[in-house]
Amino acid sequence: MRNLLLVLLSSLLLIGCATETAPTEKVEETKEEVQEETKEEETSEEEAVEENKEEVVATVKILSPQGAPALSLIPIINEAKHLVNTVGGADVIQAELAQKTPNYDVILAPTNLGVKLAATGNSDYLLYAIVDYGNLYLVGNSDADLNNANIAAFGENAVPGLVYAKTYESLLENTTFYNDVSEAREMLLSGNAEVALLAEPAATATIAAAKKEGKELKILSNVQAEWGDDGFPMAGMFIQKDFYENNKEVIEVIYEDMKSYSEGINMDDTNE
Repeated sequence: MRNLLLVLLSSLLLIGCATETAPTEKVEETKEEVQEETKEEETSEEEAVEENKEEVVATVKILSPQGAPALSLIPIINEAKHLVNTVGGADVIQAELAQKTPNYDVILAPTNLGVKLAATGNSDYLLYAIVDYGNLYLVGNSDADLNNANIAAFGENAVPGLVYAKTYESLLENTTFYNDVSEAREMLLSGNAEVALLAEPAATATIAAAKKEGKELKILSNVQAEWGDDGFPMAGMFIQKDFYENNKEVIEVIYEDMKSYSEGINMDDTNE
């Protein structure tokens, strides 16, 4: 009887130990799981913060004149990672280059304008690269005589106007300058000018627009060819110097994308 009682007591003790040990193990396991989940959440949050930081650092505000310089920005615009604004005429470009508190990190501008402002200490933007070596053309009626035609030009004090004046000095008497290429284009399409100084893509677009209206326009003279050599540095990429110091890699990526796209366009033109 005594032996049976001892056996029963031993069994109860074993059962008691088992019921007390199991919850403790479960608590420890639960603690470990919670700690692992917490670590994973913290890691995810840290990664998200780092990604957001990269996005903020990578966002670049870019200003460009409409027309040819803006063409090189098409891959940047399509990517939608940076902020791109285009304007007509050189007045806004000049004002932004001279801003003491910059509104833009990168400005595409006529090379002579940007370099002159920087050289005289009136701009914090420095020339990074040339993005356009010239694509100016004289477009007009097939039977137009350049020596006697009424000519609409643009950018009198910018690269297009200066190059035109030097290359076609004899035509200045019959030339009227307008603020930007779109105004010169409208003068030609409206018949108020027989010839217009146009840059691509405006030149091609103007010829196409005239054709729809039953008018025949064509390229009468290639300004680059008349100028000679490899053309002229029409537009440059100017970077706000403090921004550049802190974002050199970002600027390099943007420029390489612009350069590759521009070279692709030139290659397509050659193949045609």
